Amino acid sequence: MTHQESIGSMHQGSAQHYPESGLGARTMSVGEARVRVSFNPSQSGVVNDIKSAAAALIDNCEAMKKAPEGAPAVSGEKARCCVLAQTAYEEACMWHVKAATA
Repeated sequence: MTHQESIGSMHQGSAQHYPESGLGARTMSVGEARVRVSFNPSQSGVVNDIKSAAAALIDNCEAMKKAPEGAPAVSGEKARCCVLAQTAYEEACMWHVKAATA
């Protein structure tokens, strides 16, 4: 499975939709949901870019936590590192958006 396919499969797992964002009725990825890509009251392009970049990093970690079909399970240490990175990206996104809108 390619990285793009793994990211695409994550879109299927979330039940959150954001038609108000102009992206249609597709479901959000884990990263998009965590950084709330559809929440941008100022409609700032910079905020959209920040949130999209952070969402992609979070989604990359989410894909790393899942072992390919037929492969041994991902180690606990690898999964732990991915979770810590996801939390850091989410927090960094919050501070970056705050800086961009200050």
